[in-house]
Amino acid sequence: MRYLTVLSFLLFMFSSNVHANQLMDVATRADSLKASAGRCYLSIPQVYKRSVVNLYLNANKMFNNGVRYIKMRQTGIAVNMLKSANAQYENMLRVGRQVGGRSCR
Repeated sequence: MRYLTVLSFLLFMFSSNVHANQLMDVATRADSLKASAGRCYLSIPQVYKRSVVNLYLNANKMFNNGVRYIKMRQTGIAVNMLKSANAQYENMLRVGRQVGGRSCR
């Protein structure tokens, strides 16, 4: 949730940008998916965690890069980074469901 607060503040500062509305939607979705993916990872059976951790870490890296680009006022790049993170979080949730993660919804 603290990422959502930071993202909301940064988006408020850059609201004159045409990408601001799209960025807010993508950033809110990314924050929600990040929390879901974290819960999912913890519910995955131990046998599969080593395989799934790379998906989670790559998505977190893209998310953090997106936040960094927001701070640099590069909203177009930030939107693309956050969309990529969203896709990776969704893939991780899908894999988590397939291997029996109880919290992968």
